[in-house]
Amino acid sequence: MQKLKHLLLIMSTCLLFIAVAQDTSTEPATDPATDVDTTDATMTQDPMLEALDAMVRVANAGPNSSAISISFMPDEDTDEATNMSGMNPEGMQAVAYNTVTDYITIPEGDYIATVTNDAGETLLEQEVEFNGDTSYTLAALGLVLPNEGAEAPEDDGGFFQWIGDLFSGDDAKDRDALALRLEVFNDDRYATMNDGETRLRVIHAAPGAAPIDVVATIDGEEQMIVDELEFGEDSNYHNILASASNLQVRVSDSDAVVVDLSDVALESGMLQTVFVVGTSLEQVPFEALTVSSAPVAPPTAAVDPLDATAPVTDVAPATDETADVATDEATTDVDMEETAADEMADEAEAADTADMNSIMNAAVNDPELRTFVLVLAASDMASTLEGDGPYTVFAPNNDAFAALSAEQLNALMADPALMSNILSAHVVEGSVMAADVAGMQSAMTLGGQEFTIDASGDSVMIGNASVVAADIEASNGVIHVIDTVLMPEQDAQ
Repeated sequence: MQKLKHLLLIMSTCLLFIAVAQDTSTEPATDPATDVDTTDATMTQDPMLEALDAMVRVANAGPNSSAISISFMPDEDTDEATNMSGMNPEGMQAVAYNTVTDYITIPEGDYIATVTNDAGETLLEQEVEFNGDTSYTLAALGLVLPNEGAEAPEDDGGFFQWIGDLFSGDDAKDRDALALRLEVFNDDRYATMNDGETRLRVIHAAPGAAPIDVVATIDGEEQMIVDELEFGEDSNYHNILASASNLQVRVSDSDAVVVDLSDVALESGMLQTVFVVGTSLEQVPFEALTVSSAPVAPPTAAVDPLDATAPVTDVAPATDETADVATDEATTDVDMEETAADEMADEAEAADTADMNSIMNAAVNDPELRTFVLVLAASDMASTLEGDGPYTVFAPNNDAFAALSAEQLNALMADPALMSNILSAHVVEGSVMAADVAGMQSAMTLGGQEFTIDASGDSVMIGNASVVAADIEASNGVIHVIDTVLMPEQDAQ
């Protein structure tokens, strides 16, 4: 909770500095902390990460893709295509199955990624997008499918027959769903952890395998960490105690163990990704590809609340010396904001110092909700969402805030009462899961606004907003992510 206190303080200070638009600079740290399987848990600034660069590493999880190489050509429809040639990064050549490369820098932009095998044959061409100041894992998932009518190669150990069986019979799989593809996973290396925690993410990379659960023993009790993860999906990061033990990957809704992770050491302060890879065949069995990396501090820059990539990081509170970059009036306001944020964080800490999985923490740990967290931190709603609840939060994503006009956003930031009124219109008492929301016709919010609910179309509508992600569970409620900021005077019924 102490780190959450610091985080809320810094976010409130950042909101004030948006108004004065002051740029600051810091001396970059010397340790980039980019190595795979690093043991250094110190958060360091990455000198390799320039303002318009992304950090990208490659994971080869294709069980029959052998060694792959990846090259990039700027999309012809983007500005980069006019001044850049293709790239064949040395660190992304001949990447063997069940391995992950180190991070390398890739300029921000849209690309056509080409995947070739060790014979130089093209296996795949696919569009990918990288944002600056962001770290990604580019994962090759799925199967290299044989051409129609192809004959089985000699001594393949039954792999060819196994692939054929996947797409035949009553339980035939979808060929397109299991075909080799690239998935871009945001590694969210700017996120924070409490003392004694690790951030664990699981990626189901075993084509043809059933959905999986991940369980662990925490404080002597077996707990579900990940539930019903389908092939190609990632669990998002979960902050769990590094003392958790007996990790197991199981077939969903059963005790059948797919991969035993009890030997995986969870390191405090580290980000850890577990790829569940392999097949039911003996020559390519199910196993875990585990990758550890240290969090990094973001490059110092002015924060734009409309920028979905603007990092939220846990750093020391601003001092009088650092606040000197603002005007005298702004410095006074910083002191006031510090006091308000400090009081708010104290209230949240006093409410439940042992709770590390509240709605507020869940929002902080979701990169799609960074702007929502910044706005929330400047209101009095943050302490509410640290309370006992339970609450259901319909949280606008970064794109939702980016769609607001400058006038709307300025009015929101300048009027705490308006800000709280709007935020309270996104919160409902009780923990209402997506299946139950779909059966409702309306909802009354904490702000006294009633919104219509319409589940008759392709997506559930809350007022004029679509639900784009659902059932992000927390200890005191649940979050559903929506694509529009609900304005009570426009959307209430």
